[in-house]
Amino acid sequence: MKIQSVTPVLFVDRVEPTRDFFLQLGFTILFDVPDGDHLGFVGLMKDGAQVMVKMRGNTNESAQVQALTRESHRAVLFIEVDDLDATIGLVKSCKVVAERISN
Repeated sequence: MKIQSVTPVLFVDRVEPTRDFFLQLGFTILFDVPDGDHLGFVGLMKDGAQVMVKMRGNTNESAQVQALTRESHRAVLFIEVDDLDATIGLVKSCKVVAERISN
């Protein structure tokens, strides 16, 4: 298995202030996802470094994921790999919190 990238996901009460902080550092927006009248999720990049910022309790997520994001002591990494099935096999003893999404 080859890890292609690791991206931290920061959970915040409001996405916009944290997004603006990273924009001031020269990051650019890769994507943003609204959640009602504000942002629920944004991905940013600068010089090959990525960060994702997600609102706690984002209503675009399942109830189980919403509950986890409300707990400030948790951290999440979005890890891109070249072989998802092999990677899942390596971590099969871990608890699944978000089901696999097919493109």
